[in-house]
Amino acid sequence: MSDPFNTLLLVDDEPNILSALRRAFRKEGYEVVTANGAAEGFRCLEERPIGVVVSDHRMPEMTGVEFLTEVRRRWPETVRVILSGYAEPESIVAAVNSAGIAKFLTKPWDDNAVREDVRGCFDAYRISAESHRIARELAVKNNDLASLNLRLEAAVSESREKQEEIERAVTAMTETLASLQEAADPFFRGHADKVRDLALAMARALNLPAADRWTIATAALLMDLGSVGIDPELRRSHRVLSEADKAQIRRHPEIGAGVLSLIPRFAGVARTVRHHHEHYDGSGYPEGTAGEAIPLGSRVLALADAYHAMASDRPHRPRRPHDEILKALGDQRGRQFDPTLTDVLMSVVSDVQDPASKVDSRMSKVEG
Repeated sequence: MSDPFNTLLLVDDEPNILSALRRAFRKEGYEVVTANGAAEGFRCLEERPIGVVVSDHRMPEMTGVEFLTEVRRRWPETVRVILSGYAEPESIVAAVNSAGIAKFLTKPWDDNAVREDVRGCFDAYRISAESHRIARELAVKNNDLASLNLRLEAAVSESREKQEEIERAVTAMTETLASLQEAADPFFRGHADKVRDLALAMARALNLPAADRWTIATAALLMDLGSVGIDPELRRSHRVLSEADKAQIRRHPEIGAGVLSLIPRFAGVARTVRHHHEHYDGSGYPEGTAGEAIPLGSRVLALADAYHAMASDRPHRPRRPHDEILKALGDQRGRQFDPTLTDVLMSVVSDVQDPASKVDSRMSKVEG
């Protein structure tokens, strides 16, 4: 079967135009399929999955806008491009409104520009396909979550003898939510486990009660849940982000907290997740909350998250040395981080030289 991520359909009633377009894409590595009109184009789409279709506008059986409008109805995932020697405003408006085209190309064309435009269309197809895949996984996980929530509600309505069942349901729900987070980016799971362990060590050093330790541990596992609502290409991008990109990424604490707030047992967890990117001096997000108005659990998570982010290898950079991490955290004492909690973290990890291994082995002994 053809790979839609690599299959390009060219539709034109003029053989010389099809030949010229095929030559333009000869070295691009695409599987190029050609059709000499709308009817043959439909047959090609019925026979194989296609990622991008480029169609001439003026064809005898139907116009390119009419053809691509039908393509949109029957194969909505396929990215649609129209090619025309007549750039009339009404044609462009019709193409955008009716056919939902991604690009309007004019004849004669520049081969390099057309190749660049089509590459962009295949990138858009990949992003759309990834988003649909995650949406399907989320639908399955949401069904699991709904079932677990029903179990939890049923357990809560029973006597104290059902407390063990309640805790099992809560644990299962936490694991289901964590798997949603991992589906967005596998890095989250390993990172979340390490943040939980370090946050729990800090909670014990602060002599926090068991209920608070549970809230902090659960929030650590689910703090990036809202990232499932962020464009996956944007999360993985190493380019300089625009202000609009940054604004989208900064929505993830609110998205995650919104999901968690739907579960009564997770009210404290939701509040902790919502504020874990606030800064002690009020310069963080989403609300710009400052000082001790930031929930204690959120201030603990902010430090544990920052520590292990710097202590982990990422595709775009290696881990930072332990002493360099402590200096970076110390430089932000009273600005990004709670000064008292910064001292607690440094005390917890002060005798560790290899944060990637010794911290994890020691923190794994901490009980919630």
